[in-house]
Amino acid sequence: MATLVGIDEAGYGPVLGPLVVVAALFDVPDAIASTDLWETLSSGVAHSARQGRRLWIDDSKKVHQGQRRLQRLEENLLAACPLDLPADFLAFTKWLGLPAEHLADGEPWHVAAFPALPLAAEPARIADLRASWQATLDSAGVRFLGATAALAQPWRFNRLVTATDNKADALWSLALEVLDRVRAAAPGSDLDIVMDKHGGRTYYAAPLGESFLAPVTILVESPAVSRYRLQTASGQTLRFEMRERADSASLPAALASMFAKYLRELCMAQFNRYWQARAADVAPTAGYWTDYQRWVAQLQPLLATLDLPRDHYIRSR
Repeated sequence: MATLVGIDEAGYGPVLGPLVVVAALFDVPDAIASTDLWETLSSGVAHSARQGRRLWIDDSKKVHQGQRRLQRLEENLLAACPLDLPADFLAFTKWLGLPAEHLADGEPWHVAAFPALPLAAEPARIADLRASWQATLDSAGVRFLGATAALAQPWRFNRLVTATDNKADALWSLALEVLDRVRAAAPGSDLDIVMDKHGGRTYYAAPLGESFLAPVTILVESPAVSRYRLQTASGQTLRFEMRERADSASLPAALASMFAKYLRELCMAQFNRYWQARAADVAPTAGYWTDYQRWVAQLQPLLATLDLPRDHYIRSR
């Protein structure tokens, strides 16, 4: 068996809400490890759109768009997740391996309990998709090992940026965080890792060598894709592929993208519930710069009463 790992993020650009990085892991028979998993699992998994009882796994920006976007993302994502439904938000974050201390640091919107999951999707539809997903994996001899997440709420994000003096380095540190958990979960397995290029970067040999304290073999470096191989001190071989739009080229990376987007959406929904209970006429925000300007202007009188430092909920970059 080969262990395939896809890593992706959600929330790199916004000013409000968390930056989330997720790794999704699959064990795949060696004979099909280099094939397109979408093609291998096509009887139960769709790439471009949802069709019948097939799970739609794709770049989260494609799944989470248009009307009923949360419902669409949720039903496909929770179908891949083995948690019993309805599920508690904290049970979901625990399954993702999130340390409780990374979820909140005094923000009042985290005091109230999160609604049970799913928020918008029908449990019966999720159960139907889940059965099809599992049957498809079983027939192909593929195992979904789960997902693990790193989350940086603005207060933690700001500390990471202060420590590294670089937003891209903060993202890299979160990717290493999930990789450390992946390696701990599969200590005897070599790993094939696909992830997005960070900030359009082409050269990764130096940060990989520094991060894993091991010599790095450069296989290819180009604007489109960069590939590397290294062996850790424990004897584990890590093969990295950094590529543009990894979540459109790799099923594990696409599923990681969906988990990251869903976790961020849950956090932003809780954030917006808190503020709408106090200012119902102020529209919810996704936290991106332009809309953040509107939101912060409208809520300035309330924000001034908040007994919480601004850098606890507004990002520095």
